[in-house]
Amino acid sequence: MKKRLQARNNRWLAGALAAALLISMTPVMTTPVPAKAAGAVMSLAEAATGSAVDTAEDFTYFINNSEAIITGFRGDVSTASVTIPETIDGYPVTGIHYGAFRQKPIQSISLPSGLKSIGSHAFRDCKSLKSVTIPANVSGIGGYAFFGCDHLKKVVFQGNRIKTIDSETFAYCKKLETIKLPESVQIILSSAFYRCTKLTSFHLPSGLQAIGYKAFREDYALTSIRIPSTVKIIEDEAFCNCRGLKSVKFEGEKTTFNKRSFAGCRSLTSIRIPTGMQAVPEEAFLNCDLLKKVTLPKNTKLIKRRAFAGCTNLKSIRLTDKIYGIGDQAFERSGLTSIRLNKALKIIGNGAFQKTGLKSLKIPNKVTYIGNRVFSDCNRLAKVTIPASVRGLNPAAFGGCVSLKTIRVDKANPNYTSIDGVLFDKNVSKLLQYPINKTGASYSVPSSVRIIRGFAFKGNRHLKKVNTNAAIIRRRAFAGMKKLQTVELQNGVQSLGDEAFRDNLSLKTVSMSDSVRSIGRCTFAHTGIVSMPVSRQLKTLGTNAFYQCYKLKAFTGAAYGRFRAVDGVLYGAYGKQLILYPAKKKDTSFTVPSTTRSIATDAFHCVKKLKNLFFEKGIEKLNYWSVRNCNNLRQIVFSGDVRLKKAAPRAIISCNKLAVIVGPNQYLIISMARVAGATMITL
Repeated sequence: MKKRLQARNNRWLAGALAAALLISMTPVMTTPVPAKAAGAVMSLAEAATGSAVDTAEDFTYFINNSEAIITGFRGDVSTASVTIPETIDGYPVTGIHYGAFRQKPIQSISLPSGLKSIGSHAFRDCKSLKSVTIPANVSGIGGYAFFGCDHLKKVVFQGNRIKTIDSETFAYCKKLETIKLPESVQIILSSAFYRCTKLTSFHLPSGLQAIGYKAFREDYALTSIRIPSTVKIIEDEAFCNCRGLKSVKFEGEKTTFNKRSFAGCRSLTSIRIPTGMQAVPEEAFLNCDLLKKVTLPKNTKLIKRRAFAGCTNLKSIRLTDKIYGIGDQAFERSGLTSIRLNKALKIIGNGAFQKTGLKSLKIPNKVTYIGNRVFSDCNRLAKVTIPASVRGLNPAAFGGCVSLKTIRVDKANPNYTSIDGVLFDKNVSKLLQYPINKTGASYSVPSSVRIIRGFAFKGNRHLKKVNTNAAIIRRRAFAGMKKLQTVELQNGVQSLGDEAFRDNLSLKTVSMSDSVRSIGRCTFAHTGIVSMPVSRQLKTLGTNAFYQCYKLKAFTGAAYGRFRAVDGVLYGAYGKQLILYPAKKKDTSFTVPSTTRSIATDAFHCVKKLKNLFFEKGIEKLNYWSVRNCNNLRQIVFSGDVRLKKAAPRAIISCNKLAVIVGPNQYLIISMARVAGATMITL
């Protein structure tokens, strides 16, 4: 039904546009016309170029069917006012041609009573024009006719023949305060009054049928609008960003409006949507800050994407019994504190209630899927019950719900279950969500769990200790847990995802079995780990896995294998790459083993005690920022037989006390010394 209605509206509007186009082109004739007195035939193209234009005093014009059409003004440009005569050389003046007065510095214009049409761009950018009276016989005004008339304050229509206000006719008339359109007007086309920022009152004609795209967008001073019952359609963004608009009254029930029609109307306090609308359009009331009351018609079936997003004063809304879908982010960042979801509801879109004030929510038993971030960052949401009907659920649906203590699942649900308020799949092989505000200082993940989903424990504020044997721990699963101190990765754990334990500053102790094969990017970054074990079976280590672990004193565990710990330092590539020297390692001097070929980025980052660093013969490569912010480092010595193959110019940087770099006379070493600001002593 909606598609048929939209198709009908589109066909109707297309016809209206065609009619409007014919009106706007009234001054433009395509047939040859006789020239005055000359007896020759002159086409409009010739008139437009001035090749056969008759002139009378200050105007250029051409004659069409014994009527004069003004094509230009060549009088004194400093004149304050211009009067167009009723006749020129005996011919009645009936039209003003395309761009005839464009950019002329006139302040007022007197139009002849016999005028029938005003062409497109006729008075465009007449910056000084203050008022204009449209004679009674005018039946058509072309698009952009008064566009950019910055000082135009008053427009008076004497007649009742104009049916269409063309595209951008009065756009950017920034001082236009009031205007009363003829009752004959049926269509207002796109951007007709766009950016008329001083327009305070506006009476829409009683026979109006359509309001076009952006017709009144950013008319900041407009405070109220009455939509006549004859209006069938309001196009996209028609009243968008009318920041002062407080009241919108629909007099009929068959009017429909489209995407962003009232978005950004920050003063709008209430709205009653016409009964002819079965859906609330996308972003229809986006960021209507003061909107408190919304009355939906009984036959509303769908609330589309971001329809009420950002309506921070909308505390509640009564849904109709027929609503089957709530679109993506429909109420995101709104002020909702409570909502009763109707029994017919089947679809809840991604982020539908994100960042709202909901405290509890009962999901109807027809909802089959709960998408991404549906309830995320709902700071007051304490409990959620998932019905038996849900077949698919994105675990991030509850991310950032800092008050969430428990998640309940209907026992009849075939796909999900909850144990002590924690959400699992039905077989308890996947842990999907551990509530952020669930109390308890320690937690043992059930032994049947093979996968801990991404973000599952993220942000929990109570846990101090966690142990698990789950084979896969995914991205940011345990990130941002302020009280987490101890993690036991038991036998069976194989893969730690990117940032899995990131930003846990209280985390000091990690035990790791030799079953771990993969550690992702930034997995333990920005934690308080003091000692870090290295698995003997570790095959993959992501970049910056231990970045900003400023309390780390030593790596322990395997002294052989692809990754190994030797004298508390972490090496990779079977000992050929030095990956990380612990920031709080106690030694003041360190010699890089001769078996080491390269130094990783940030290998020596913010090391506290180190004063002397020595490189043996085997070293070949220093990466970007290999030695950085080591504030007690005094000297770096390369043995005389070192032959560097590659070194980044900024390999050694921001070591404030570094006085000297000693080494062979090699360009790469000299370049590093220059950038580091150290004295270079060549061997």
